[in-house]
Amino acid sequence: MRAYKTVKKKKRYSGYTAVVQATAVQYAAQKSLRSLNSKVDGMIRRVTALEQNRTVGDLQQTVLRQEQLLADQQSALETLQQMVNDQDDSLQSLQQTVTAQSQKITDLEQQVQALSGAKAYWQGKKWVAFGDSISAGFQLDDPDTQLYSQLIAKDLGLQLVSGSMHAMNSMGYTVTAGTAVGQHSMPAYVNADKNTDANLVTVFAGTNDFGRTVAMPLGTMADDANTESFYGRLKFTCDLLSAKYPNALVILVTPLPRHDCEDGTKGAVEPTKTLVDYADAIRQVAALYSFPVLDLTRESGMQMRSKTFRTAYMADNIHPNAAGHAKFIAPALERFILQHTPVM
Repeated sequence: MRAYKTVKKKKRYSGYTAVVQATAVQYAAQKSLRSLNSKVDGMIRRVTALEQNRTVGDLQQTVLRQEQLLADQQSALETLQQMVNDQDDSLQSLQQTVTAQSQKITDLEQQVQALSGAKAYWQGKKWVAFGDSISAGFQLDDPDTQLYSQLIAKDLGLQLVSGSMHAMNSMGYTVTAGTAVGQHSMPAYVNADKNTDANLVTVFAGTNDFGRTVAMPLGTMADDANTESFYGRLKFTCDLLSAKYPNALVILVTPLPRHDCEDGTKGAVEPTKTLVDYADAIRQVAALYSFPVLDLTRESGMQMRSKTFRTAYMADNIHPNAAGHAKFIAPALERFILQHTPVM
């Protein structure tokens, strides 16, 4: 009986041990499983983190690419805006050019209209043309058709008066001729003219005062009308012109350039005086009387230093040929007359 109980007790202990052992094995297995699960979870977390990091990196690369694309687009937009600005500037500049050109066209149309009106004004008007041998047509084959005054009169319809131009503008005609040749002085010719109703009076002289020994000294602006000098006699002449032709347009014309005074200091009476000095005297005196001055000394365009020019346009060192009258004197004086046509 006791042996049975012992056996039975052993069996019970044996079963309990088995259970304990099984439980231990189960616990160990569960622990191993948990450890494995933990490791798996860790691996999953690492994999997830890696994937997330890779995704973040990809996103960052995408963001960088988008930012670069945006920067490129911004740069392109700025370039386009600059092009638009440039086009606007070009358009504005073009509009300004068009406006300026339109104004020029308008001005030219007005000038053409004014010139047409000015030309019409002079139709049939009387013109007294005082001058020296150049105005007399010296060295021309046919002064009646080649002389500057004849060319202008024909174009504007002016009536040249005072009889024969050749007689009125005789050779040697000066402003300051002495007593011996007083008949050739400008005051003498102005006194002799009877056309007090003239509409236009031109005085083209001074070259003989510069280049002939019978003339008087140049003088100064301080000289009065009684002084025997170029300044004085020119003032005297202008007094006569103002008194005789109160209703006329009076124009003074300075001498043409001369080849015989290239150095500018070959005045016959005063070798130190230049032709420009005489031109200046004419301009200064004319200003006292409000007479407009055509300065051919400075602005005729006649290139007297050029032998080629002189061959083409000069009969000698002083007198233009027909081509010189037609190309230089006539156009310049005609334009000047039209520019100073009285208001109609």
